[in-house]
Amino acid sequence: MAEYTAEELFAQGLKAAEQNDFTTAAGCYQQAADLGHTEAIFELGICYLFGDGVAEDREKGLALITRAKDAGNTTALAMLAKYYLTEAPENIAGIALVRDAVSNGNATVLDLLKQVCKAVPDRVKGYEDVLIPVAVTDDDALFALLQFHMQRDEMAAIHFLEKMVDLNCRTARYHLGMCYMEGVIVEKDEEKALALLRGLGDNA
Repeated sequence: MAEYTAEELFAQGLKAAEQNDFTTAAGCYQQAADLGHTEAIFELGICYLFGDGVAEDREKGLALITRAKDAGNTTALAMLAKYYLTEAPENIAGIALVRDAVSNGNATVLDLLKQVCKAVPDRVKGYEDVLIPVAVTDDDALFALLQFHMQRDEMAAIHFLEKMVDLNCRTARYHLGMCYMEGVIVEKDEEKALALLRGLGDNA
């Protein structure tokens, strides 16, 4: 019987998956994974996570995907982040994984975090401190945080905007200025509003 390389087994697995033969695909991925093929380890993890070609076993699936991530598979990192953000938001290990990825500048995970937080503001919990530096220049992150604070209390949202103004966030300066200009949430104060809005012309 011919022996196949890990790459050949992985390719066979992909081909079987394209034909919706997930049982064969999972078997090929398992053999390639046993030979240390990182992408096969990831795909096998997906099989277990969703029960494709094997009995569903989320714990085993996450362990395999984590193993692929630790071997440098960036797709595995994104998959784990998405899973924890959407399916297990309270998972401590998941929160740590997402926080580390964002702190290390992973743009894909940051985008996932912003999308989830904008859709479900309560998901900001556990990530506020890593989102704030991003929010200084990223409006999506700013509005995700603003929604979170607004959901809790309107004045909490004002205090958040004040904090962001102190960090030189121009978008926060504009919105806080307009709140004072129009008397939204806070008492109308045109002098304070103009001081904030004039600050938008500063280069600092």
